Amino acid sequence: MNLVNAHGGIASEPQDVGEGSGNVSVTLEVGEAFTQGTSITASWNADVNATLAGLVGGFTVGESATSALRMTTGRKLIYGGTVGQIDAAYFAENAYSFGIFAYPRHDEASGRSYQVLDYWVTPLR
Repeated sequence: MNLVNAHGGIASEPQDVGEGSGNVSVTLEVGEAFTQGTSITASWNADVNATLAGLVGGFTVGESATSALRMTTGRKLIYGGTVGQIDAAYFAENAYSFGIFAYPRHDEASGRSYQVLDYWVTPLR
């Protein structure tokens, strides 16, 4: 996981590899979303004043309403990895968890940027 920390990447949650003949999968989603929006507020007020027998009184009545419109767009990459379970004869000595991680890289020579995808492994015993 040091590469993830060093390069600012992201990692999947750990997945324990089980005993048997099946397989285990993990996924990692990398994406970004963009939200744009606006809001409109309309309001009105009315002052009502009255004089009755030399007394002046009044009140104000008003109302406002706000309406908003927001639109979100984005893009997402989903990486996945699958590994086989460990045969029962070897499971006790070789149990482990694994995950996948991705981090950005930039090649100065070509000027291209890309993402590196790799696995990490942690022994359980």
